[in-house]
Amino acid sequence: MIFETEKIKNLPVDSIGELPKNKDAIKLNSNESPHKLPKEIQTAVLQELDNMNLYPDANCTDLKNKLAIKLNKDFSLKLTNENIFVANGSDEVLAFLVQAFFENCEKPFIFPSITYCPDVWAELYSAKYRTVANLENFQIDVKGLQTEECSGVYIANPNTTGLVLSLSSVEELVKFHNGKRLVVVDEAYVDFGGESAVQLVEKYDNLLITRSFSKSYGMAGYRLGYAVAHKDIINALSTLKDTFGIVGVNRLSLKAGETVLDYENEVKENISKINSTREWFVIRLHENNFITIPSVTNFVWVKIENRGMPAKEYVDKLKETGIYVRYFGSGWNKDWIRITIGTREQMEKVINAMQ
Repeated sequence: MIFETEKIKNLPVDSIGELPKNKDAIKLNSNESPHKLPKEIQTAVLQELDNMNLYPDANCTDLKNKLAIKLNKDFSLKLTNENIFVANGSDEVLAFLVQAFFENCEKPFIFPSITYCPDVWAELYSAKYRTVANLENFQIDVKGLQTEECSGVYIANPNTTGLVLSLSSVEELVKFHNGKRLVVVDEAYVDFGGESAVQLVEKYDNLLITRSFSKSYGMAGYRLGYAVAHKDIINALSTLKDTFGIVGVNRLSLKAGETVLDYENEVKENISKINSTREWFVIRLHENNFITIPSVTNFVWVKIENRGMPAKEYVDKLKETGIYVRYFGSGWNKDWIRITIGTREQMEKVINAMQ
């Protein structure tokens, strides 16, 4: 490509799973929720179409206020909308974070070698970074992340392996860096299991939590996420966003986010269904001699061995049956596949195909 620079050419791009052409296919490769949102949310979004000639509120005030009320109730806090930053998915939060806090640092930004994709943002904004190897059981090496030789730390909890750290382990990490370096905790999957570190935000001013509406809320198509932190951190992110002249999140996504917070019981019911189906699915996998990584998320990693074919070929065979799962193909997971938890009916079909 004539205009492709070395920087763009070498970016470690992450992508969502393949989109099936057959509408009857079972798509379990992107960690999406199989459950629909309450109809009331659709109604509220449709009504908002009347205002699409107007820019949205760049400060996302109404959604921030509702999130503050929810988090204060859930964790007995006293947050205000100054503690919350709203963006187009938690990915955009991470992009702003790297640019705001790590772009020109002398010391590297560090994170586990097996995690989500902060390396993409670090490469994009030319930020120095270094990975810390996960432990042999794939768990995050909390002690290894406690070093003075860094500009900040990122972890996902639960991690992209499906494993979760205890709240005490997260606090140990945050406390070590307190007053010196930012610790980012990505909680995209926390609603499926584990204990949220949001409750520590008032205690530590170096902690930032990113959260998503895509997973447990089943709103992946709206691209909505947010961060919770000390107001000075949030102000820095907001200033950076405003400098670009970015209006922010669109009206329809904001309205969906505001409305879904009124339907927490329905959201919790969907989470319960996913967790129950995951537990059933893992039992069935073990009955068929598959090895898995313990998971408290809406997906499971399955090791493909003694199946007479490489993992990539195994994924292709599943695709022939109309089942799409994820294969990443390099590094630690070259012999593993990742399967999103769908409905019980879908997972029964997956088990039958895998048998």
